[in-house]
Amino acid sequence: MGDHRRKASLSSKKILLIPIALSVLTHVLVLSATGLVDMHFGGPKKETTITVNLAKTENDPEDKKDKAPEQKLAPAPLPQAVAVNAGLPGEEEKTLSIDSPDENFAPYLRKIKKKIESGWSYPHQAFARQEEGTSAIVFSLGNSGALVASKLVTSSGHDLLDHEAIRAVQAAAPFEPFPETIAFSRLNIQATFRYNLTD
Repeated sequence: MGDHRRKASLSSKKILLIPIALSVLTHVLVLSATGLVDMHFGGPKKETTITVNLAKTENDPEDKKDKAPEQKLAPAPLPQAVAVNAGLPGEEEKTLSIDSPDENFAPYLRKIKKKIESGWSYPHQAFARQEEGTSAIVFSLGNSGALVASKLVTSSGHDLLDHEAIRAVQAAAPFEPFPETIAFSRLNIQATFRYNLTD
C-alpha cells in the first residue's frame, strides 16, 4: 500500500510539471516574439548602433556655408526583425535625427518631438535609485503617421530608463500623416533620451 501511495505521489508530481514546463516555454516564446527577450543561436547577433545627440548644436548655420558639403550616407536599415515591408520594390525611406534642420522635415519632426516629450517622464523607481543615462532609439513611421517599428540602439545601462524611452514613443503614436514636403513612404527617426538628475 505504501508503494502504491509513492507511485501516486510521483505520478501527480509529473502531471504538475508538464503544465509548468508548457507555461514557461509559452512565456519565453511570447517574450521572444514581442522583442522583450532576445533569443538567437549560433553566435552574436549583428546590429547597427547609431548614437544621436538631440541637443541643439552650438554651431551657427552661417558657419557651415564656408565648409565643404558633407557627404550623405545611405540610411542604415533597421534590423529585419523589426522592419516591416523592408525590401519591397518602390519602398523609399529616409533616416534622420528628430532634430534635423532640413526645412523639408523640421516642422513635422518638431511636432513628433513635442508629442513624445509630452508623455515622456523620468521613471519613479529610476529616480529613487538615482539612475542616469542616455537611451538612443530608432523608430519608423509609415506615411500615414503610424508607428511601424521601434528599436533601442544604445542602452542607458538601466532597463527602466530604456523602457520609458520606447514607451514614450509608442504611447505618442500614431502621429500626423506626412506632409506634402516629405515624399517618402517611410521615415526612420533617430532620437536620444537623456536622463539627468542634476542640471
